[in-house]
Amino acid sequence: MAKYKNPFDALLAPTTKTAKIEALGGAEIEYRLLTVGEADDFRKRLIKGYNAETGTPELDLSGAVDVKYDKIATMLVKPQMTADDLRNLAGDKAEEVIEELIALLDGHDEPETDEEGN
Repeated sequence: MAKYKNPFDALLAPTTKTAKIEALGGAEIEYRLLTVGEADDFRKRLIKGYNAETGTPELDLSGAVDVKYDKIATMLVKPQMTADDLRNLAGDKAEEVIEELIALLDGHDEPETDEEGN
């Protein structure tokens, strides 16, 4: 009898990826994607309540900054950084570093190209 292969196995195995951070002079970092549960937990933290009339969620924009740093700290494998470490980055390129790391989480780690592939 053939052994059953779980099609979800590939999604359960932790995988790390490597990316070059241009704002750090092309330095390589290792990171991992968030699990579905981690991503859900971060989304929940962004909701401060629901509108009583419409039932739509009301976003906690002040908490969004904390979530941003916590997400990056969670994804970084090498080097490991805490949210406080990330908040304390300084210098000309600090904001660019954070933007590049967020782009990795958002799935924009591939170079952007136009319709012609340029």
